[in-house]
Parts: sequence; C-alpha cells; structure tokens
Amino acid sequence: MFKEREQTGKRSTVLKKPWVETAALILLPVLSLLIAAAILLPELRFLWAHVHEPEMPEPEPTVSEAVLLPPAPTPTELPDEHLGNWHVLDGKTYYLDENGIPATGLHRIDGKLVFFRSDGSKASSLGVDASYYNEHVDWKSVKEQGIDFAIIRAGARGWSKGALYGDVRTLEYLRNAQDAGLKVGIYFYSTAVNSAEAVEEAHAVLKTLKGFTLDYPIYIDMEYSGEYPEGRADQLSREKRVEIACAFCSTITSEGYQAGVYASQNFLKYATVYDAISQYSIWLASYTVDANLPNFDRDYDIWQFTDSGLVRGMPGPIDLNVIF
Repeated sequence: MFKEREQTGKRSTVLKKPWVETAALILLPVLSLLIAAAILLPELRFLWAHVHEPEMPEPEPTVSEAVLLPPAPTPTELPDEHLGNWHVLDGKTYYLDENGIPATGLHRIDGKLVFFRSDGSKASSLGVDASYYNEHVDWKSVKEQGIDFAIIRAGARGWSKGALYGDVRTLEYLRNAQDAGLKVGIYFYSTAVNSAEAVEEAHAVLKTLKGFTLDYPIYIDMEYSGEYPEGRADQLSREKRVEIACAFCSTITSEGYQAGVYASQNFLKYATVYDAISQYSIWLASYTVDANLPNFDRDYDIWQFTDSGLVRGMPGPIDLNVIF
C-alpha cells in the first residue's frame, strides 16, 4: 500500500495510484450517505415526533358560529360621545347629535356603551357572553360601561369525540358578575346526537349550578362544529335537533329554571323546526350591518349582534347582545 523512504532524516509516505482509486470508491458513497442524512435528518425528526406525539385534546368551541360567517373586522374602541341630547318619544329613547340626527348601532356615550336600532330607538339592555377564554374579567368595570347582563358558559361537549367538560370559571363569573350588579344566565355548547345525551348535558349544568339563582334562562348552544361537516352532530336531521333541544330544555325547566335555545339565524331556519322549540326562549345570533335587525320573521328574546365588540375589563374581541 505504501513505501517508506528517508528524506532529510524524516520518514515520509508516498501513496500509490491504486490506493487513491480504491479510497475514492469507498469514500464517495459514504460521503453521499452522510450528505443525504444531513438533509433528511430534520424531516425524520419531524415524522418521529408526530408518530410518537400524544393525542392532544380537541379545542373547546366558542359560542359564535364562525364556520358560516365572514371574518370579523378588527375591532377598535369606540370614541366617547357627549355632545348630543337624549330624547324620549312615544315611549322610546333616542340620542340626537348636534345636528339632530339620531344615533344608530353601538355607541359609547358619556362613558357607557349603548345600542340603537336602525330607527334610532335605544335597546333596553346590553349584554355580553363569557367563558374560560375571557380569562380574568373585571366585572365591576364591565358594569360601569353600561353592560346590564352576562350569559356565562357552564361547559361543553366536544364536537369530535363527544366528551363532556366543564368551564372552570363558571361559578367565579356568576358570583362576580352578580356582585357587580349584572343579571346572569347560562349557556352550554351541545353536540348531543340524541335525547339521552341532551339530558346528560342538562344534568351536567344543573350539577355545576348547585341551585345558584339565575336571572336569565339556561340555553343550549346549537351550532355547527369548527370542522364542518366532520363534527359528530353536524349532519343531524331537523327533527333530531328538535328532539335534542326539547330534551335539554324540559330537563332544565323541571328543576325550576328557565330554558332556551341559542343558534344562528340560518341554523334556526334550516337546521331546526322553529315552531317546535318556540315555547322556549330564543337567543339569536346574526351579525348585520348598520344596526339593521336580522332578516328573521320570528320572535326572539336576545339578539347577539356582533362577535367583535370591545368592553374594558374583558379581553377582546367579545360577543355583544341586546334586548329591546
């Protein structure tokens, strides 16, 4: 392989050509493999991590039915108005600016949030809905801005596997909101697929409340999942949804509470039978423009008019609701 010779008292080696060729034949494939490994190593690590990654719990849903709604605009806090005048006409309250034009939509007047219909008449009550995701709410600050009521989540059923889980802030929110002077109600996000599951959900709410006194109904929140049509309840028949809503509500009313159904306008029109659930309170979600009332020709008690509201004391954006 090599020969030695003396050169200025030092030993040196002289490589012969056959060795160079042999080494090249051995080293080139090895170098190629090392380069390929370096390129593929990140991908292999990614695949390994995902194959061995524990299954994560499915995300908790929110009350808003985002799957059928356009993206909400980035909310900005309303300026505080104080140059207009209040007027009462035929039992309705209006706020006229310096030019005598009535306010419409949501306004902040003298530090308080107020909602006016498209005809300028003021809503009788303005409210929020809240869940664990709103984190630490300063209910006193919320009340000081003119918010009259809060509907608070008591829990949910997952839209994929159907597991029941509670909301860790339910009782905290109920107590603190009432202490601040707000009226309170409850909602439960349902993905029940039959009446037995609906009754189970109602009992879960009742167990959470432990007799807590409410001012507003307990609503079953019925909407499509965030992965429509993959949700377990996404493709139920209208009749099956009526069965579920009535099973939930009748269980609630049997314990002395008021009961109701929350759903979007389209859901109420096309995914349920309105007349079959109208005996209960209806909480309608419909996000319109220019303070126009929903294009819904049936009765409803509460209107959720936006999911992009801002209220000091609550991390936003949030849902806002009105009662006329």
